[in-house]
Amino acid sequence: MNRLLASVSRALNSKGLFVVQESDVFYKIITKGYKEVLFVENEHEGKAVLDLFVSYNPLKGTCRRRVVDLNEPKRRINLDLCYWSVANLAALLWTFFEDVDVLEVTYRVKYVILAYRPRRLLSPVHFESTPYVFRVKE
Repeated sequence: MNRLLASVSRALNSKGLFVVQESDVFYKIITKGYKEVLFVENEHEGKAVLDLFVSYNPLKGTCRRRVVDLNEPKRRINLDLCYWSVANLAALLWTFFEDVDVLEVTYRVKYVILAYRPRRLLSPVHFESTPYVFRVKE
């Protein structure tokens, strides 16, 4: 995420605006639990997948999810996902932008985060190396 935001802040002009849509899955997990987040996807053209929680990595803040094709159970994929809260994402954006605002919207996406005026202090190159904690623990 740091490399992405550094790239965006470098790509925009000095008055640039970066818009992020966030549904706040983190909030859903905290208030409803995994029961409401794990589900069988609606069938589409005779296909359905099961989305399962596998594990949590506290160092990375990621949840490992396994998605299984119910028509072909041997067909599966593992995904490492980070569920950002709106506050976490807005705070991180503030590192790369001079000002940040959050708008609540009524459409499917719950929030829109607006990041104004890129700081351009950090380059994506600053985030190419892997921090010690991840090199040692993996």
